Amino acid sequence: MMSLAGRLEYWATATPDRSAIIDGPVTLTWHDWNAAADAVATALSQRGVTDRDVVAVRTRTRGEWAVIDAALAKLGCPAVALNWQLTPTEAAHVLSDSAASVVVCDDEDPSRLATAWSGRVVKAAICFGAAPPGFSSYEALLEEPASRWISAEDAPLIVYTSGTTGRPKGVYFGRPRATAGTDLRRYLDDLAQADDEGPDDVVLMALPLSHGLGAGSIRRSARVGSTLVIMRRFEPEEALRLIECHRITRFTAVPTMLLRLAALPADVLARYDLRSLRLLGIGGSPVPHWLKLWALETFGPCVYEGYGSTETSLVSVLRPSEIRAKPQSCGRLYAGVELSVRSPEGHALGAGELGEIWVRTPVTATGYLDRSAIEDFDADGFFRTGDRGHLDHDGFLFLTGRSKDMIITGGVNVYPAEIESVLRTHPGIEDVAVIGTPHDDYGEQVVAVCQIRSSHRVDERELLAHCRSRLAGFKVPKVIQLRTELPRNALGKVVKHRLRAPYWADEERVI
Repeated sequence: MMSLAGRLEYWATATPDRSAIIDGPVTLTWHDWNAAADAVATALSQRGVTDRDVVAVRTRTRGEWAVIDAALAKLGCPAVALNWQLTPTEAAHVLSDSAASVVVCDDEDPSRLATAWSGRVVKAAICFGAAPPGFSSYEALLEEPASRWISAEDAPLIVYTSGTTGRPKGVYFGRPRATAGTDLRRYLDDLAQADDEGPDDVVLMALPLSHGLGAGSIRRSARVGSTLVIMRRFEPEEALRLIECHRITRFTAVPTMLLRLAALPADVLARYDLRSLRLLGIGGSPVPHWLKLWALETFGPCVYEGYGSTETSLVSVLRPSEIRAKPQSCGRLYAGVELSVRSPEGHALGAGELGEIWVRTPVTATGYLDRSAIEDFDADGFFRTGDRGHLDHDGFLFLTGRSKDMIITGGVNVYPAEIESVLRTHPGIEDVAVIGTPHDDYGEQVVAVCQIRSSHRVDERELLAHCRSRLAGFKVPKVIQLRTELPRNALGKVVKHRLRAPYWADEERVI
């Protein structure tokens, strides 16, 4: 048993009857979790799935994701964390790019998703509930005779991010690079010290599982033996009820969730006992200073802000004792992390000098699956984050803007080029510029500024319908502006900063 310490099988043997996953009315013990994962692994193996197959998992936040992920670890299959909000057309790109040969989904109409792999060989397609033709029922897999499986390590994970072009880019996370060595140990030790999660912890899980932060949180609980309480859809008062009911000790949220909590009436907040919370982590997009102060006052000295990216994992952390002393900062670097602030010409800048942020962590990806955007990774293993900022003389990182033309809305990356390419297919659009503007709940919202052809008459509703039929909901512009011309430079290129500037003039961060 000791040889399996840190694995699901260890906890299934050491504490078989202790609660591992609480998902609404359903509770899985550690034995249940492991047995279900054995059943799924066996069923996939009998359908010809091996460690050479890539498995795309497209579900909302739910306990079964953890079971499937554990099954893939037993098989050694790479897992693609596929965003459930993507349209079948968008999902088709991810499935093709990752060469996925197995798909698991919780779509209400799975048959609609089947168009995403039309013409490609899929060994197994699994859904929840009644299975249409071509699909197997997840529940039926659990009833099949199962063998015992042992996982050696987490399944390799492929997470898709917007990168620097319109189409999502696959980032592969296998084993850390061989040269990481001592830096990796220092990095993991520092993460563990800041996080300090263990078997006595109860974790509220409300993050999307198509994001590395959500997937990583579930995997960490499986390693350290903490209990997961699943929240399938975030509702602010329900989150407070779960914290009180289950004595939640740890909760990681994106700023949008915290803003919704802060908007609750004072008497609602006062109704719940939140004293069990030992760590409230915030990440995914910039956090306004006032919101961090509100969190400190509401939840006590347990508020941690993290900064990182899909490509690098966590880079820095701002601890509770530092929030008031370093307003607007996102913390100090974790041990083993190297950060370079560079000028537009690529020269290293000193403390206090503003430039573009390049980062190397012991787990930084080496590139994207399709080998595109290679300019984002230099020869020394540094990744170009696209953020602008500086390090102060105490080593604290401050972000002031983004050089990459990316929008972060509700903690999700949205790349304007993809939306612009869709809008340009409309016959009434001559040109378009998509920008991010401040939004109280989501950090940023997507705004499309459209230059209309003089020969056409179009309105906002028509353009929104055009976008909704081709884009996932979170990419559809919240605002569409119609103009006869867009601001351009001497070369005719649209000058987006002139469109953005009026919206960001009074904001704490231009990001």
